[in-house]
Amino acid sequence: MTHFSAPEVMSSIQPKPQLAGLESALQLIVDCGLRPHWLHAGNSSSIVAGPDREILLAMAAQMGVRLMLRPGLALYGYLDRLILDGLSWDSEPDFAPVLTWKTQVTSLRTLEIGETVGYGRTFIAERETRLALLPVGYADGYNRLLSNRGHVLVRGHQAPIAGRVSMDQTVVDVTEIPGVGIGDEVVLLGSQGEHSIDAWDMADLLETIPWEVLCAISSRVPRVIVD
Repeated sequence: MTHFSAPEVMSSIQPKPQLAGLESALQLIVDCGLRPHWLHAGNSSSIVAGPDREILLAMAAQMGVRLMLRPGLALYGYLDRLILDGLSWDSEPDFAPVLTWKTQVTSLRTLEIGETVGYGRTFIAERETRLALLPVGYADGYNRLLSNRGHVLVRGHQAPIAGRVSMDQTVVDVTEIPGVGIGDEVVLLGSQGEHSIDAWDMADLLETIPWEVLCAISSRVPRVIVD
């Protein structure tokens, strides 16, 4: 078993030092008289990028072992952007995000001009502002760096985050969204109406990677499997 340090760029590196190193290690094992049953290497990028997958398959066949590839990000319906931006594949994969993270409006308030929201009072109302309270915060994995930067989807519209994301609650500005009521569905990750927010969008705001966004959703967020 091995894990490549840069599986998404193996095809762009000549003469593929990661693959060459693996092949040398496997040959040493076989020369010592050992016959493993499996070669376990590669991730979602290896599965999708045809040339690397074929090289690994050929390597396994030459050694008389079976190949295992382990999907990670692809299980959520995402692919690495380096794969999407130009690495070769047999045919363009039909991937779509399968995870949706939802909450709902639990309270509504109207702020007057000059009133503030949240810790540090970082949001100051410049007009009469309608706000919705959401029961989700950084303890759920909704990153505090989204404060005053991110947005959610309510009634098919984008609602910007107002103030700081706190441990258990987040406030959003729904002034421009008519008819918002308590109990309305709110999408943190996923699609609603014509808009969507995916893990790449959130990762860009956080200056991180989508793997972290998806792994950060804490265990206290209920999981519901939808067939």
